[in-house]
Amino acid sequence: MAVIFYLSGSGNTLYAAQRAAQAWPDCRLESMAGYLRHPYAVKDGRIGIFYPTYCFDAPPLVQDFSRQLQAQPDYCAVVTTMGGKEGLALWTVQQILASKRLSVAYAQTVVMPDNFFKLPQSLRQKLLTKSELALTRLVTDLQAEKLSVRAIKSANFF
Repeated sequence: MAVIFYLSGSGNTLYAAQRAAQAWPDCRLESMAGYLRHPYAVKDGRIGIFYPTYCFDAPPLVQDFSRQLQAQPDYCAVVTTMGGKEGLALWTVQQILASKRLSVAYAQTVVMPDNFFKLPQSLRQKLLTKSELALTRLVTDLQAEKLSVRAIKSANFF
């Protein structure tokens, strides 16, 4: 069994989580806010944690969720969506989870149209095309339970 926990403001991260759920049979989606209202011991063998990057970091709700998550899955994937750079967004969550002895097997970023800056339609369409390719790769990686933590080895601000 599998679960993907998500936080989404604009819908980008929810869309990414829905696409990623195709990788795991019987995968359910659950909001992080819902989990925080009613925490429980997660028994799923595969867990995904999907959230947007806010101001080069993981949003406070995601950090709270990571601290309160009760789980020891066989495979944990952390994915952040963003309009530009991830900064500390992956690193922060990985550090919180590591402090709980929960290791991240896979960490990835997905660049999607930013809802903060208005992009010209032609640039937005190119970005959507690239996002779809990245999400297709993500599904393939999750199906294979790929091990990849490249993105969290250092902060990437510029």
